[in-house]
Amino acid sequence: MIRVKVFIKSKSAHFSQLYCGLDLMQRDKLIKLTYLLEKEVPVKRSIVRLAVNEKEVYIDLEDSNKIDLKLYNRCDFYFKRMLLKTDAEKYKKLLPYGLNYSVMTENASLKYFFFKSKSFLKNSLKYNKSIAQILNMNDSIGNCQYKNFEREPVYNKTDKIVFSTRLWDPSGNNEQWKQKERNVLNAQRISIIKVLKTRYPNSFEGGVFKDSYSEIRCPNEVVLPIFSHKKSYLKLLKTASICVTNQGLEDSIGWKFAEYIANSAAILTTPIDKYLLLGNLKEGKHYLTFRSEKEFLQKLEELLKKKKKRNFLMKNNHHYYKEYLHPLAKMKLIINQVVCV
Repeated sequence: MIRVKVFIKSKSAHFSQLYCGLDLMQRDKLIKLTYLLEKEVPVKRSIVRLAVNEKEVYIDLEDSNKIDLKLYNRCDFYFKRMLLKTDAEKYKKLLPYGLNYSVMTENASLKYFFFKSKSFLKNSLKYNKSIAQILNMNDSIGNCQYKNFEREPVYNKTDKIVFSTRLWDPSGNNEQWKQKERNVLNAQRISIIKVLKTRYPNSFEGGVFKDSYSEIRCPNEVVLPIFSHKKSYLKLLKTASICVTNQGLEDSIGWKFAEYIANSAAILTTPIDKYLLLGNLKEGKHYLTFRSEKEFLQKLEELLKKKKKRNFLMKNNHHYYKEYLHPLAKMKLIINQVVCV
């Protein structure tokens, strides 16, 4: 049996999907899984070390496309979430991790991981459904159970359009280029919300999550806090046939993209083709791309008027989810790549 050790240092929700997939593999008796505290390697917040049999593996789930070369030089495999195609050609040990989102399954090891370190108490409580509900923990097993994200394609349904998003306060970062990036990202999100509210008032659901910055920046586009609650948001997704997203921080692919695919939605997004992902995720087959407001409206009208096109994207995204994004399917692919070389 394949032995997998996970060395945990970070409490980041970035790893929820990875833990979920590994735990499902263990239930299917595909691996023997052990969780340990990371005490040897100084990994960054969004990177985790795995020992797969005797091979050293790093899973890099950073928003950034930068590679930790120190870790790369010591590893056997380096799986990167935001993997540029140009880097994949340059570094032979680099492999795509693919799309990521916060999704969970019941996990006794993580539920009691705080016994290994009290600093993980809050993180462990996320895996206790009763306590997480009492504490109203949004990112927890009650809300983020992986099956909650899944939906079979519902063809020819009401053309509801969903785009719920957040803004990033530029002053929250000291680097000038990151401040500029946040201003561009925010402006685009606000522009999309405004045009959707104006042109499709009966079809559009969503807006900008409420916080101190968004209330100043775009008070008319702010939505009730219920939109930011995971359970309410997932119910909203179940009503949508078309879902919209744009680039995340550092030009990353946001978690919403993965959530939309799990939901078998037709997706409108800013370009993602510079990244290498799992499987053959293609523009025109799984999503449509826009680079301007004019192009956004053109592509949206295409999806609204051409039901066959919309249904085509929904069907393909459902298939992609089952083969490459379902936590069990994803981690089986990744672990098999390691042990079969």
